[in-house]
Amino acid sequence: MTLFVDRKKAFEAKFVHDANLDFKTEARRNKMLGNWVADQLTLDGDTSDELIASYAIAGVLPRDVHCIVAKATADLNGKASADVIEAKLSEFTAVARQQIQSA
Repeated sequence: MTLFVDRKKAFEAKFVHDANLDFKTEARRNKMLGNWVADQLTLDGDTSDELIASYAIAGVLPRDVHCIVAKATADLNGKASADVIEAKLSEFTAVARQQIQSA
C-alpha cells in the first residue's frame, strides 16, 4: 500500500512543480511582452513601467492568451497584427521557460 501512496505523493508534487513553473513562465513572458509593446510605442520611464506592470497583472486572471493578445493589439493600435503578437508570445514563452529552468 505504501508504494501507491508514495506514487500518489510523487505525482502530486510533480503536478505542483509543473503548475508553478507554468505560472512563473507566463508571468515572465507577459512582462517581456509588455516591455516589447513599450518599445514599439517608444515609451520610457514611468509610462513604460506602468504599461509593463499592466501586462503582468493582465495575465494573472484569467490566464488566457487571447486576453493578452487583445490587450497588446489594442495598445499597439495597428502597429503590429495579432499574428505578430502571437509569434512574439511564443518566442517569449520559450525564452522565459529557459531562463526559469536555468535559474
